[in-house]
Amino acid sequence: QTGKAEAQAGFVALSEVYTPVEYKVLSEYTRDCGAAEAVEGVLNNVNKTMDLTRFGLAPILLDFFTALPYPTRGNKVALGARGDSFYEYLLKEWLWQDRTDDFVRQVYDAFLSTLEESLVTRSRGPLGNWTAILEVTYPHPSVIPKMDHLVCFLPGVLALDFLSSEAYPDSYERVGVSKMRDSLQLAEELAATCMEMYDRMETGLAPEITRLNSEGFEDDSGSMHNLLRPETVESLFILWRTTHDWKYREQGWRIMMAFEKFSRVQFGYS
Repeated sequence: QTGKAEAQAGFVALSEVYTPVEYKVLSEYTRDCGAAEAVEGVLNNVNKTMDLTRFGLAPILLDFFTALPYPTRGNKVALGARGDSFYEYLLKEWLWQDRTDDFVRQVYDAFLSTLEESLVTRSRGPLGNWTAILEVTYPHPSVIPKMDHLVCFLPGVLALDFLSSEAYPDSYERVGVSKMRDSLQLAEELAATCMEMYDRMETGLAPEITRLNSEGFEDDSGSMHNLLRPETVESLFILWRTTHDWKYREQGWRIMMAFEKFSRVQFGYS
């Protein structure tokens, strides 16, 4: 009613401050650049405080007024809750703008480099070989051995980047072909992990959070519920389009059948 924003919590979530495609489409249809300029300003401000073009990652809680990391014990660097969409939109904005925004691509490339160095873990144990994305507390780094289902957006984004590189090779000369192949390899490894979150459950439905240990996965007792998240299915779809490997269609069908069996109610899904 007042037209003014209030920072009641004092912080904003990284995933919520940067949704560029929606705002830029809004500007396109209304012929008003205000929304597009505002969302570009957000990325510029976070880059100023977190040096995104160098490090590529930021904590999930930012001060509403300064865009600096919010000082709370719960702050962390994570690709799950409160962090996911920020990184997903970096690539999608670059593609939506016909691969012309060098700044956005620079931030995304820095994200990929730091991701591999800081958050990717690979376990080799008796229960299988798995690749996962860890969380790290901020500002004093300590590993949190868990992976949200939300992180399963990442295989799709990495595969989409590879698919785009094949369609528009001239736009990827600076990125390099070998880097794209590494991204696709990581995408397939992470997709296998996301599917294991489903397959290890009796219902075939993944929990909201899965814990990690030296041998593989374990349950998170407070998160053994399924919220009909779309991230894994979306990633499987893009991987199918990218690799034409039928296993991704079969895996997507298994998830759909699990939804039908255990989530279907009279007027939809629960």
